Amino acid sequence: MNQLSMRIESAVDDSPKALSHKQLILKHMQNGRKITALEALSLFGCFRLGARIWDLRHDGYNVQQKLIDINGKTVAQYWLEPTCPGDTEGKFFRL
Repeated sequence: MNQLSMRIESAVDDSPKALSHKQLILKHMQNGRKITALEALSLFGCFRLGARIWDLRHDGYNVQQKLIDINGKTVAQYWLEPTCPGDTEGKFFRL
């Protein structure tokens, strides 16, 4: 088992079936963690974090973004923000 697959297995508690990058990133953020593009690449082998964030927002998740400085470089950092009390998943309520 290579190092990347060990990280992916340790990041998720689901069955052994393969999870998509979107699912891995969502689970990471639902556990209260923030993520940057470099972290997504290192943890999950995901080269297109911005596209996966767009997918999650399109699915109704309240993904927040902030630009941060890392070693003199400005990068986007993403996290889930609950939309109302009791919303532990950061998902919009659609009527």
